[in-house]
Amino acid sequence: LDSYGFERSNFQELSYVYTDTGTIPAHVTSPSGGKTANVWIKDTTPPTMIYVRSESTAHDTLHITLQLNEPGTLWCQTGDLSGNSLHCQAGHVQNTNPVGLDCWWEDFIKANDFRAYVHEPYTDHFITMDKLVGTSGNPADPPMQDQSGFEIFCFAEDDWKLQAEADAAQNSISFQAPGGPNQVAFSDVTALKAAIGVRTTLDEAPPSFTELSIRDPTEFNTVIIVTFAMNEAGTAYCRAIRDDAGEVA
Repeated sequence: LDSYGFERSNFQELSYVYTDTGTIPAHVTSPSGGKTANVWIKDTTPPTMIYVRSESTAHDTLHITLQLNEPGTLWCQTGDLSGNSLHCQAGHVQNTNPVGLDCWWEDFIKANDFRAYVHEPYTDHFITMDKLVGTSGNPADPPMQDQSGFEIFCFAEDDWKLQAEADAAQNSISFQAPGGPNQVAFSDVTALKAAIGVRTTLDEAPPSFTELSIRDPTEFNTVIIVTFAMNEAGTAYCRAIRDDAGEVA
């Protein structure tokens, strides 16, 4: 108390406040100062996958554009919808049993290593997919088929473990090694798949005639009748020219 009977606080010197506490365990019971630098704060939140767009870029290829809200890695894989038991069907991708059942979700998505490294959050990253995933009895990963529908499964994990071990291990007095990166849940994967919907590969093959014939041209004076059939739906064009005329562009 001061001479008037009021409390008078004794304040620590600024130099003491800015002095490091020291190292574990001594600083706990006998700190050298008041400053604790590089406090260890865990990242326990998985990254968020942000869908931008997707499209077919070839008869056997799908292309997807995604973002992450933090640095990490993205993987994507197409799920077949044909019903072929040699391939992992989209409806068979599961999170129930990684050993006893085919098409375990994380192994399935990473099977062909269609990945993108995300170094900066909220920037577009592109993944191109051109193979399916075979089932355990048929391990070959076949190419995707043209004019076919597929669903896209994507998986992400952050760089937390890499960042922590690269920086905090040397700097934080309370560092505890993380067990692994934070990963998205199966529900995140299926929610993104539903948002993307079914994507269909392109048809890059031109049509061909399966039948092409001309009725007797002497049957009519002003008409030539052409009968044809094609191997797919489309439009055919015909034009009659004199055989003694020049080339027509």
